[in-house]
Amino acid sequence: MSGAICSPYLLPLISSTCELNPPNKNNRKMKKTYTTSHVLLLGLILLSGGQMTSAQTLSLNKATYDSGEAILATFAGGPNNKKDWIGIYLSNQTPGSGPSRAYLYVNGNCQGDEAHSNGSAIFESASSCVTWPLPPGPYSAYFLENDKYTLLDGPVNFTIVGLPRGNGALTLDQSSYYEGETITATFRGAPGNALDWMGIWETPKGGAPSACTAVKSARSRNYTDGHVDGTVTIHTPFNFGGTHVAHLLMNNGHCDIADPVTFTVLSGPTSNLSGPGGGKKVLFMMMDGVRPDALALANTPHIDLLIANGAYDGNASTNSATFSGPGWSDLLTGVTTAKHNVTSNSYTHDINLKDWPSWLDILETEDASINTASVSSWDLVNAAVSHHIDHRVMHDGYAVGWDTADLNCKNDVKNLLANTDVDALFLPFAYTDELGHAHGTLARETLDYIEVIDGFIGELVSTIEGRATFASEDWLILMGTDHGRTTAGGHGGTTPDEKWVYFLASGSGSARGTSVSNASNVDFAATAITHMLGSVPAGWNLDGTARGLRVPGAAASGRTATD
Repeated sequence: MSGAICSPYLLPLISSTCELNPPNKNNRKMKKTYTTSHVLLLGLILLSGGQMTSAQTLSLNKATYDSGEAILATFAGGPNNKKDWIGIYLSNQTPGSGPSRAYLYVNGNCQGDEAHSNGSAIFESASSCVTWPLPPGPYSAYFLENDKYTLLDGPVNFTIVGLPRGNGALTLDQSSYYEGETITATFRGAPGNALDWMGIWETPKGGAPSACTAVKSARSRNYTDGHVDGTVTIHTPFNFGGTHVAHLLMNNGHCDIADPVTFTVLSGPTSNLSGPGGGKKVLFMMMDGVRPDALALANTPHIDLLIANGAYDGNASTNSATFSGPGWSDLLTGVTTAKHNVTSNSYTHDINLKDWPSWLDILETEDASINTASVSSWDLVNAAVSHHIDHRVMHDGYAVGWDTADLNCKNDVKNLLANTDVDALFLPFAYTDELGHAHGTLARETLDYIEVIDGFIGELVSTIEGRATFASEDWLILMGTDHGRTTAGGHGGTTPDEKWVYFLASGSGSARGTSVSNASNVDFAATAITHMLGSVPAGWNLDGTARGLRVPGAAASGRTATD
């Protein structure tokens, strides 16, 4: 193409060769022939500002790490956002499918306040974004863009290995125990992690830890509190006589520190529980818009323990429109929209809560001596519960923020449990719904807050177990949610995901270790009333059915709320 102007931008218009006349150092023209491939390369360089763009890369300094060993992650070619980040996931997860086990932004901290295209981040200590040390097992590291799950590079697979079994030792003070009796276990040679723990499994049902994996949750558990040598106490499970096995495990995971110990649980005498309204107690908690799969993905040891020692349906369904108003009304009244007529998040239309009152109001009507309480953060819940109950409190989530309101509600209920003779409580947590809308059902932010609520629940259960009258009380702990949602976070429709909820009844009043099927949100009110009164009195015509309760006359004890 001699004599023509040759430009890489005109490449599609020129032939396979092109003559360029670049100046040399002596300012004399020199003739040189370039092929099409040369011109394409030159064009890419000019289009990129004279620099070739390199691919994003992520690498680790090792493929295998000892438990607690620092992990050095090196990245290059990033898009230079402050919030580009490196996430560590279990090997069977991918970003967005569940919570990361640890993450750092490209500046090496949890805040992401500096942008870097190239650099490194060191995972070496616990922080708000790093669980440390990571339990032994297979993991994958990913380089991700701008606080999202857009993949820049990865997975980079690696393994964390723990102490070989035999470095530690575990012994029990007896070879057999009655139901509910305290086990004192002595251990030595633990790695000293704050979340090293002992758990109990039923031997015949299997599912106990093997090769750092447990198929089923422990029946009972307690932590070593970071001691290398010491003792830990734990209650044997109720209604689960037979052969059991105790495992000493590493850092909230399922890798054995010592050889497991087998023991026997014997059936013991039942406790002398008083009748309805005396020893009978119920705490009904809910998290707004939390799908069962989100609950399963989050790290929730306290809820897991309630499920293991309760009756659970992880495939329950809503009956009404999947808005919070109808969902909460179903939970409170035990009837569907066809009766209570709540169809949206507004109580301004022709609703009918007078004829279909809350389960707390029904208890007050049937027996005024029952001490009732509702502590919530949304005015619709407050409106659905009448002034006739004993404690009716609202912390306005719109005014103080939903996370603050949840905390205030938890603290109020904790005070009621610790300092009053309260019998029946309703406690909803609302901020989970806000996070689901903002980030998605299975997003890291949503799962992190579910774990916060799990901590609240652990506090409340401990407060129940610390009551001076606890030994003579028969507690039922209920948990559910008002609606499901799409994975993107929306709800209000009729898709299976939007109607997907769960039902949990736990505590000494439940049929422990059983599964429930075909449960619905309208079943909670009937279950709570039946536990407190023995049955739903005639005339209330609830749509729900009592589920997950201990069969009358079956062995029970009020000595622990969850074991």
